[in-house]
Amino acid sequence: MALVAIAPSQPGPVAAESGLAQSPPGTSIREAAPRDSAALRDDLEHAVETYERARRRHAPTDWYGGGGGHCDQYIGRMCLTLGEGTDWWFPEELPERMEEERARLLEALVAGHASIPGDGWVLGQIVRYLGEGGEWEFALPLLDPCPPIDATWCAALRGLALHGMGRYVDADAAFRAALDGMSIDRRREWLDPEELVDGDVRDRLRNLEGSERDAEIDRYWRLSDPFLLVPANDRLTEHLARRTMIGIRYGLDSAYRIRFRDDLTEVTLRYGWEVGWERRPGSVSMIGSDASVVGHQHPYSLPWVAPEEAVLDPATSTARDWTPQSERIPRSAYAPLYAPNVLPDGEVLLLPRGRETIVLAAVALPEDTSWHAGHDHPPLPVLPAFTGTPATSGLFMVDVDGRVVAEDRRTFPMLLGAQREDIADHLPEPRWHRVTVPAGDWVVSVEHLVPDLGRGARLRRGLRIPERLPDEPALSDLLLLPPAPEPATLDEALGGSALRTVRPGDRFRVGWETWGLGRERESFEYSLTLVEQGGGIVDRVAGWLGLGGEDVAAELEWTELGPERLGAHFRTIEMGLPEDLDEGIWILRLELRAPGRSPLVAERELRVRR
Repeated sequence: MALVAIAPSQPGPVAAESGLAQSPPGTSIREAAPRDSAALRDDLEHAVETYERARRRHAPTDWYGGGGGHCDQYIGRMCLTLGEGTDWWFPEELPERMEEERARLLEALVAGHASIPGDGWVLGQIVRYLGEGGEWEFALPLLDPCPPIDATWCAALRGLALHGMGRYVDADAAFRAALDGMSIDRRREWLDPEELVDGDVRDRLRNLEGSERDAEIDRYWRLSDPFLLVPANDRLTEHLARRTMIGIRYGLDSAYRIRFRDDLTEVTLRYGWEVGWERRPGSVSMIGSDASVVGHQHPYSLPWVAPEEAVLDPATSTARDWTPQSERIPRSAYAPLYAPNVLPDGEVLLLPRGRETIVLAAVALPEDTSWHAGHDHPPLPVLPAFTGTPATSGLFMVDVDGRVVAEDRRTFPMLLGAQREDIADHLPEPRWHRVTVPAGDWVVSVEHLVPDLGRGARLRRGLRIPERLPDEPALSDLLLLPPAPEPATLDEALGGSALRTVRPGDRFRVGWETWGLGRERESFEYSLTLVEQGGGIVDRVAGWLGLGGEDVAAELEWTELGPERLGAHFRTIEMGLPEDLDEGIWILRLELRAPGRSPLVAERELRVRR
């Protein structure tokens, strides 16, 4: 996201206005301070604004940014360019002049803090400018134990620093302490996601009051957790960190030549604070100026919050609803710094067993097809809290209130000596995850993280599992397995790798499970067919019946006796693909037929790649 001001503002006095974001605890000490302390505070405010003005002179120049460009969205005085299309990336090194200016500013602020330790505004500026240089850890000794400032504000600043370091569990604890110290109204305002939502979700929140609204907001944040593999909810701590940063910056002059007021408050709540700056000469995006300053958010920022469909009816939400890349103009954005580059991947399979269902999942790190994949950028920085951590994957079953009910995690230690640039070559094949849940409404999340690459994969969607009779016949989804050896049981099959793609000419096994058959011994006719994806259902049925329609790439038919007793019965069969099979997505279909019974049918996509 690129952000520029579209109108100038006359500088005014730095004054906190009414409202939560504008008047954080700890900023009112100035009124009661001695005259020399007030003069020092004036000097420090001037130093902060001088540093912000310096960005306009010393930020890197973007000669190719265009004459202002287009605005995807206006928020007050701000023009926002959202989505892919910009090649901005973190500079390999910051301008030397700006680093010198920041060092001088921090020296003055730290000295000022020593003279007026009870001024929460000064402490907030120290945390802000340490964080700008990625030096959040140096703020912690100033905040633990808290100096003589408002304890709530101190806890919020500590939460901001810990969140910036990627210590989300500790950040959550600090922010909870800050929230506990607030009044009920202030706490509700800090947690309120209304700026992030619109449409029916906003209407729902506005129609609730008191504890009912509190419960719905808590549910919203639980559903918005980007990765359940990561302890604590970093999207919630990001929101609270943004609230804290707004309190630090409100009323001050900004690099955009405008005061930080309500429009920049909304921008920060929805998209975060800037992580980089550029100057664009000759821009017309700022009236009366021959140059503009552009603020950049993280280049992989995406709308990592619960989509409207999931908030209103989680079980019917689709994988596309949960895919952040599906929103061209997102209402909010965030980049999880442990894996900023996340792509959709994963599959979920169901094995019905009467009143319970086995949920299987497999996920891998897909090929990087993001906007910056082919660009000559330096690698993304890795948060120290996640450096050297192993790759992990997991399957999570979440109820409609956003609480994890069942999970299965797996860790993949990296091979020793693997360099960052070739870690992807050392990642193992995807393995199966398995949980068992009762009938009901669910959200299923399949996740994979490789922090040392700054990459991840996720599939999340709603799931409605119907209630079944204990002996109601059912056919599971189809599993893809290596060709040999033949597994005797489901447990044995799940001990191996999960196939996600196959090549023309490959042989592989198709596995499935039946349930509710065996009350009497029956003979079943089986057919396993591979047809090209596409076409209407009539054409596909006609093709399966041999009456024309789509070409059948492969077909197996056989007859065998069914199981001898009720229960779960696992079967596999080996299948080969033609050598000349085209790349793409094909449909694999299994059908079981017996006289006097309705056919049992299962089908799945089969991805063929050379």
